[in-house]
Amino acid sequence: MHDGGEAFARRAAAIAEEAYSRLVPFFGAGPGNDVVEIVCDNSIDGANGLTQAQPFDAIRLFAFSPESDTDLARYDDWLRLLIYHELTHTLHLNHAGLLFDIVNSVFGKSWLPNNVLPQWFIEGLAVYAESHFTGGGRARGADFERLLRVGALEGTLPDSIGGLTSNPIMPPGGTWAYVFGGDFLTWLAERHGDAAIARFVDEYGRHVPLSLNIVAKRVFKGDFPTLFSAWREQRLIAAQVLVGERQRLGL
Repeated sequence: MHDGGEAFARRAAAIAEEAYSRLVPFFGAGPGNDVVEIVCDNSIDGANGLTQAQPFDAIRLFAFSPESDTDLARYDDWLRLLIYHELTHTLHLNHAGLLFDIVNSVFGKSWLPNNVLPQWFIEGLAVYAESHFTGGGRARGADFERLLRVGALEGTLPDSIGGLTSNPIMPPGGTWAYVFGGDFLTWLAERHGDAAIARFVDEYGRHVPLSLNIVAKRVFKGDFPTLFSAWREQRLIAAQVLVGERQRLGL
């Protein structure tokens, strides 16, 4: 940070401590013995952040408030939203069982089961958390809702959960995993409870990687392809109901 950055960094540190005190009880564990290093960078004119969990925990925050026409513009406090999002990544990716803790203690932090989850889950979980723990968040934002509604009406919703792993040119493009993953996980939380989300993170971290649907059946009572189909159908119905309401009003 250049001159004047100390106040920003102090505020970021205070919010990070607040977020840590709320997220750790929710997920049931912190990042082990690691100190989470946070770097505030004002060299890029764009609101965003980056998180790494290997070989050590670090978060890089871009100290630039979101522009009004971006998806991050839905916030009560943009810095708080950003920190909750990135710290969720830290706690999520570090969640591992005893076997992995032993391996990592010997060879360094080299194997984290949650790190191989698909992008739609990793980013979707952080979007869910930023919306659950702050007064803003993209899962409750009009922009994401619009993209979901248009996708349902124009037939561009992913046909299967496998489609969530792509980043096509069509809208929402690079935010594909954030929009659909965030809404899908928010839907799961509404259907099965917030505690089920934390339980999935915990149980998957204790299993052999790639056991995604095995853990989903235990926690959500169904595999992800089946759950995704139910979510997709609900989105399609909701969009058609809204169209019907608007047409009856003559719009």
